[in-house]
Amino acid sequence: MKTIKTVLTFSFLLVTAAAFSAALSWLSQPQFDIGFEGNYRDTQSVISANGQFVAFFSKSSNLVFDDNNSASDVFVRNMQTNEIKIVSTNGAGVQIRVANNISSPSNNGNNIAFASSDENMPLQPSGASNFDDFLYIKDLQTGDIHTPLHNGNAIEVVRNSAIIQSPSGQYIYFSTPFNLVANDTNNDDDAYIYDRANTSFELVSIGTDGTAAGGSRLLSVSNNGRYINFSSSTGNVLPLVAGLSDDFGFIRDLDFQTTTIYTVDNSTTPITGSYHYLDNAVVSNNGLVYFCSENDTIVAGDSNGLADFFIYNAGVVSLFPFPNVSEITDFSCNFGKIFVNNNDTKFYFYHYSDQIEPSVSPSSNVKIIFVNLTTQQSSVINQLNGEVYYTQALSASDTLSDISFTAYANPGLVGIESKQLKTIHYNIQNNEFSVVPTAVIPVETPNSYTGGLMPDNSNWVLFASHADNIIPYASIKPTNHLYLLNRSNSEVTRIGFSINSSYDISPNGRYITFSSQYSQDGNAVLLDNYYLYLYDRTTQNYSQIVSQIYKSRVNNDGNIVFSSTNSTIVANDTNGESDIFLYVKSTSSIDLISKNTTGGVANNRSNNPEIGGVGTSTWIVFDSDASDLIATDNNNKKDVFLYNWPTGVISRVSELSGVGGTENSFSPEISSDTTTITFATEAGDLIGETFQTYQFMVYDRILNTLEAVSRDYLGNLPIELDEATYNGAPSSTGRYIAMSTKAKLL
Repeated sequence: MKTIKTVLTFSFLLVTAAAFSAALSWLSQPQFDIGFEGNYRDTQSVISANGQFVAFFSKSSNLVFDDNNSASDVFVRNMQTNEIKIVSTNGAGVQIRVANNISSPSNNGNNIAFASSDENMPLQPSGASNFDDFLYIKDLQTGDIHTPLHNGNAIEVVRNSAIIQSPSGQYIYFSTPFNLVANDTNNDDDAYIYDRANTSFELVSIGTDGTAAGGSRLLSVSNNGRYINFSSSTGNVLPLVAGLSDDFGFIRDLDFQTTTIYTVDNSTTPITGSYHYLDNAVVSNNGLVYFCSENDTIVAGDSNGLADFFIYNAGVVSLFPFPNVSEITDFSCNFGKIFVNNNDTKFYFYHYSDQIEPSVSPSSNVKIIFVNLTTQQSSVINQLNGEVYYTQALSASDTLSDISFTAYANPGLVGIESKQLKTIHYNIQNNEFSVVPTAVIPVETPNSYTGGLMPDNSNWVLFASHADNIIPYASIKPTNHLYLLNRSNSEVTRIGFSINSSYDISPNGRYITFSSQYSQDGNAVLLDNYYLYLYDRTTQNYSQIVSQIYKSRVNNDGNIVFSSTNSTIVANDTNGESDIFLYVKSTSSIDLISKNTTGGVANNRSNNPEIGGVGTSTWIVFDSDASDLIATDNNNKKDVFLYNWPTGVISRVSELSGVGGTENSFSPEISSDTTTITFATEAGDLIGETFQTYQFMVYDRILNTLEAVSRDYLGNLPIELDEATYNGAPSSTGRYIAMSTKAKLL
């Protein structure tokens, strides 16, 4: 090629100038402001009441700096500023384990409540184990941990039970086996409210005698905080259910300090002997409760023998009036929590049913179903063109304007496709999806990036990376992708999908060549072999040329020199080795370059082609073990050859007075203006000297001179075996030579 190409790998630059300062840029930095995903899976999320903040669990290690625990953490993202903060650290910044029960963030994004059994969390009582979860509140502004206390210790919460935070962050609702108030002496699970303003506790699950009922769990809280929905199995909450042992649902009205049972039939008799699935029950601002039950005696005429969805309203229980559905026969209570807006007119359901929204094709995947009772309309959110995408862990804001859920991201919805579950944010007003876990650092995998190439104007950098968050991309991600960085604005564009290690950009920056086992038409179809591609940046067209490609290089004409073991490119190719070819863009034809003196295929392998110049002054260099490329080749060594296209004249570069070197010469490069050729050799006789290790040579094609440039500051060539110089390249004009070496040249 024509320019100093291994931008990040060379050690020395000859004829360097002081004007080149030591300024380095992180070329492969992901542009996290436009939504690059985390590098691993998410599991669940909750959204703030105003929809601005999303808290989520993720095993991604690239969402914040210094995430090195290789475990699932909790994060909060501000959907307006795109800032992500980690929740799962203690006050000293040490990463911790967090249980599945976390609250939604407060409306200002400053606070979130969660449960943890991690030994690095403060004030856990003596004898606590990894199976005991304790309640904590994180200040996301300062990083401090607030610990509600009982007798000087953190408070244990019922494992996997709900933890709910009021929108202001003042109140925390939870369940605990601890006796936190004077009228709780049962040492059993009960529902409580914690007031952060005065650090006080209020018992919610109160029994008939004014004491804690026990056997109780918090289920939900109305958006306005007036109604508390909880369950109890002790039969001590109301006289109506005294002595019964089933799990019943109750509403606590904090304004009137009354408790009402809602799992009743229309004669207000408690429903027993069947599952109510109360974990999914919610209470609205108006005190209505929405719940699921398999019991057929709740309402008259329920004879389907299946689960149904019910509304409790002031002592009356009725079936939920799904639009345009008389009776649902495929409903199941095994679904996520229902969400209702402030006036009981709009709902989100998380369900498999194909009857609720029949316009979407039947699917085994769970649907996010939006129901508007005012307009009697429903729709499926997680679908594209009638196809439903796998979804779990739904959460919604108070007004239902925003939701979050976990799904396999789809390019039609969010611009990327991921093989890992990702947290998705959806705004219903704008009908806009976005990926929540956006990365701030690239994926750190071995050999994640390979050296960058630049055209002569240095305005662009072409590089390859395994990292999965350089840009948003569609389809699968098996290996390297090829990217082009615009240095003027730091924008990155993906050029090649799943390429191998060889790629190049022309000196004028118009043409890019690479090879891939996948089609480049956006469909990423797996092909039968690696194919050579030419990409024209002006026309934005890809040309698929030929298979079984190794190294390829391109010039300003769009002509590509490449090595290949494909024996079908030219006739009578029977050497079973790699040969050098030239793809001529103007005619879409392929010429054999490494041909013998009679015009046929050479008798041994040829590799490492490079190209310089344009038109009739196109020159190609390569190395070869063949002995029949020129008539006088009898040294039985690998030599460097120069080919002029289109005349077809081949000459040997690694020779002195027509005699080839006594040792191997290889890895040639040529400047863009074709004046300068560099290569590595162990043949000291090429310059009349003796050396025991590889040296770096420069051949001036115009003056026909050869010299070693891997000399130290005294002009001596390194002699130690571990001081070899293998790799390097000339600049576009041949004035500068870059090379990598272990020798002490300075």
